[in-house]
Amino acid sequence: MKQYFYILIIFALTFQCKPKTIKEESISTVVYYRTQGVVTFSNAEGKTFSPKLLDLLHDGDHIKTAAKSQAEFILSTGGIIRLLEGSELILNTKLLADQNVVKSTLRLTLGRVFVKQPKPLKKGETIQVVTPTQIAGVRGTEFLTVVTSNSSEVLVSEGTVQTDWKKDESMSELSETGDYVTEGNKSEANESIRETKPLTDEDKQLLAEQSKSAADLLEEAKVQMESIREQFEKEREQIKQHLEDFKTQNKVIIDEQKANNQDILETQKSANKELMDSTKGETVKDAQNMQNNSANQKSDIKNNAKSELDALKENMKK
Repeated sequence: MKQYFYILIIFALTFQCKPKTIKEESISTVVYYRTQGVVTFSNAEGKTFSPKLLDLLHDGDHIKTAAKSQAEFILSTGGIIRLLEGSELILNTKLLADQNVVKSTLRLTLGRVFVKQPKPLKKGETIQVVTPTQIAGVRGTEFLTVVTSNSSEVLVSEGTVQTDWKKDESMSELSETGDYVTEGNKSEANESIRETKPLTDEDKQLLAEQSKSAADLLEEAKVQMESIREQFEKEREQIKQHLEDFKTQNKVIIDEQKANNQDILETQKSANKELMDSTKGETVKDAQNMQNNSANQKSDIKNNAKSELDALKENMKK
């Protein structure tokens, strides 16, 4: 019983010592550049806002373009995003705390988004476009993603894009079995099938237009790129400092809990010793009482037997 009691105490103390952890932290990796026509911005809480040149957009921001409208953004990785007319996009940008790398996800629910990433991403960093029917991963490429009411297309104009068929709503990451779509091809997917096909002439013309205007935008935004990079690195350092502060706070909490746990153990040991000593004393007393009772019973039996024997002798004399 004593062993079980100690096991319960140790288990409870181990559970109390478990620190809090941060697996990921929101970070701004998308910078507003300009819009044409009517574009609506709202945050994760649904509140609308109007960004200015080089304003940072945040995790959960929602962007919607009306007819004959578009919006352009610059990525912290040096790439660009163009959201074309009649489109809806949700940003999900995270800094993975344990790896210190950035994960950017563009959730395209309707319409078209063009992505150009001229330089390869750093090790561990990812940019993904997630649609209702497939996922596309940037690999230092340029491509256009199109979402209609029940299907999606990923059209590759340069480089290679990894794609994966999204078979259910819960899927939000590329799997290891995803296919690679090379330059000059496209991936089409709906709820029933995903297949790769060559680009049509119409596809090629659309991509050529987007590619040229994207190159012009990158050239135009060269001056701002350094400022964007500095903004991003500043926020990354702030988050890193926050994580370091969190670790320090955790260590203080753990050290305090360990000291408190040691006090609890010592108190419990003392209480257990007193209980055992008390139990031992009661046991000795009970044993002595039993011994005395046994002796008294023997004496009574002996006396009764003697009395009966004496009475029997008297009767025999008569």
